[in-house]
This record gives sequence, structure tokens and C-alpha cells, in this order.
Amino acid sequence: MRYSCIHRRRSLNPVRMMCDALKVSASGYYDWQARPESPRASYDRQLTETIRQVHAESDGTYGSPRVHAELNATGHPCGRPKVARLMHLAGLKGCPKRRFRVTTKSGMTRASNLLEQDFSAATTNERWASDNHLPVDRTGLVVPGCRYGSVLATHHWLVHESAYQSSSGTRCT
Repeated sequence: MRYSCIHRRRSLNPVRMMCDALKVSASGYYDWQARPESPRASYDRQLTETIRQVHAESDGTYGSPRVHAELNATGHPCGRPKVARLMHLAGLKGCPKRRFRVTTKSGMTRASNLLEQDFSAATTNERWASDNHLPVDRTGLVVPGCRYGSVLATHHWLVHESAYQSSSGTRCT
């Protein structure tokens, strides 16, 4: 582990200085560098590349259990802990797709349109309507229009006092 640390940083600092700081011999570092790769390290490197391919084919959704099953199915026998370790070292994580969640209730029916877009009324309080589009002025307060009719919208009840004046100067009631 110390030798690999020295090897990664050999372009930044002198090797002998790093060996002294980490309490290892410089000759031991150079012996480690000349040593051939071990069979286990070679197999782990090849297996990591295969794991990367399987992970990429799944669009990054497979975790170690699924990658392990895929590797065993394709003729790369190995254990799940080994796959988990190699995925962790390679920085690969499984990200399962979220399950579809129904957000509407199935048995509900739409409310019937009782007015059928006919808002005319002979007297006050005969027909009531509501609106979800609220016009606002520059201060963010609701500005109800001064309309002469018999439809009373509930969202016009709670507004700032200055909004009761119409553009013609007459007071809306």
C-alpha cells in the first residue's frame, strides 16, 4: 500500500524523500516496482473490466447481487463479496429504477359541469363559480375586476383594500 502511494506521487516528489517519510527502503520500492503482477491482481483487473461492462449495459442500475448473477451466468465464476469489493474499488454503485407509483385513485369520477358555461343569473347568489387563475398586481395582491353581474367568485373575498377600486374609479361591492 505504501509503495503504491509512492508510485502514484513519484512525479510530484523525490522517491527517496517519500520512502524516508513513509519509513520504507528505496530498494524495497524499486523491487516492488520491478515485480510482476500477481495472478490474483491480474484476475481482479480483468474481472473489474468485465464488471464495468455489465454495469454499463444495465445503465448503472445493477448492484453487486445482479452483477454477480450476470457474471456467473456468462462463465465468470466468483463470489458476491468479491464482486462487491471490486465494484467498491472501481467506484461503481447500483441505482435501481424507482417503482411506478399510482398517484390517482381509480374509482373517482369527474364532477359534472352543472352550469355548462352559462354564468348568467337572474338574482344574486343564484350561481356560484370559482377560478384558480388569480390576476395579481405589481405587489402580488389579487386584483379582482369590477364586474357587474350576478356571479360571485370566492377568491375575491380576501384581497387588499386598495384592490376594491376599479380602474374607472367606482368602488366594487
